[in-house]
Amino acid sequence: MPTGKTPAAPAAVRAEVASYKRSGSLTAPVTCELFSDYECPHCAVFHQETLPRFTARYVDAGKVRLIQRDFPLPHHRYARLAARYANAAGSSGYYQAVADKLYRTQQVWSGDGDIEGQVASVVPAPAMERVRTQVRSDPTLDQAIRSDEAEARERHIDRTPALICNGHMIGPDLSFPQVEMQLDAMMGQR
Repeated sequence: MPTGKTPAAPAAVRAEVASYKRSGSLTAPVTCELFSDYECPHCAVFHQETLPRFTARYVDAGKVRLIQRDFPLPHHRYARLAARYANAAGSSGYYQAVADKLYRTQQVWSGDGDIEGQVASVVPAPAMERVRTQVRSDPTLDQAIRSDEAEARERHIDRTPALICNGHMIGPDLSFPQVEMQLDAMMGQR
């Protein structure tokens, strides 16, 4: 994975990120972008182990603005469809519930392809009908994913998860202690 400084995202691309994929204060001194793939086992570990602590320490405290981006890798058969479901659920107010469920049950749906069944277990029926309709027929879902993929290519990201904070790649180890150490150094803390 490349390290060091990466180019800043163009303003037009940043503006396209849906509000449900943004969290934290608009005035946070650091903006982090997380590129992930719902079918990536490393992303599942990051999402379940590092992200909650990262969110509590930095996002909820107003230190970091987090933008989540989709980067479904081509060798993951269902990753793009999972991103479509998560984004459709996001437009109905259920993004985080669906993302959490998809990462927790990754081993199930990545084997049988039943993403819809997993999503339906956390999205109420009326909203789920909207999600299904969107997944079947809304081209903006693919446009948003392609925009995130273009952003990843521009930054030479070739794997997931990838965390870029204020233009600097964090990692390659994305365990919470390593992320914390690098972010605190970036912010001049400790």
